[in-house]
Amino acid sequence: MKAKKCKHCKKSFEPFNSMQQVCGFECASKAYHKRQSENKKAERLKLKESIKTLSDYKKDLQYHVNMIVRKIDFGQPCISSGRPYRDNDQAGHFYPTSTQGAIRFNLWNIHSQSVADNMYKSGNNQGYNKGLREVYGDEIYFFIVDLPLMYQDLKLTKEDIIEATKQASKINKSLTKQIRTLEQRIELRKKYNQLLNIY
Repeated sequence: MKAKKCKHCKKSFEPFNSMQQVCGFECASKAYHKRQSENKKAERLKLKESIKTLSDYKKDLQYHVNMIVRKIDFGQPCISSGRPYRDNDQAGHFYPTSTQGAIRFNLWNIHSQSVADNMYKSGNNQGYNKGLREVYGDEIYFFIVDLPLMYQDLKLTKEDIIEATKQASKINKSLTKQIRTLEQRIELRKKYNQLLNIY
């Protein structure tokens, strides 16, 4: 009988019959346990997915949206303090998600911000206002300020959020960490807001 490559250890062996996939008992046992482990993992993921709430799905989407912002604004100073970029800078919301949930995923409402300003200075709203105006100029600044008037409600189904999360994950994978010009950052925010298909 023609030699085969073992499905587990990849070594060549002579099978006893045409159905034999592995070279011996040890590889058969390891392959079986690997399959069992993969099946259990798949079951756990399925169970985890089945008990997820709408809030959990929103958190998943927010994670990917925040990562997109961090990559768009990579290397840029903190929007609210002007402090030089650090690797642990976060995606800070101009309008907090607690009061303006309808624009929590809008890329214009989120910019690279220092941990100190985002977490310990309640977002440093005064500095954020000043930073947005200085970086983008009056036209975009007032557009951002008016976001809550444009989007007063956000009615997303679970399916909408799952679809947007898939899209955000793709965008995330395609984006590299590199320093971009202001014009590039503006264009990317426009482009990815459209691709997310929420606003």
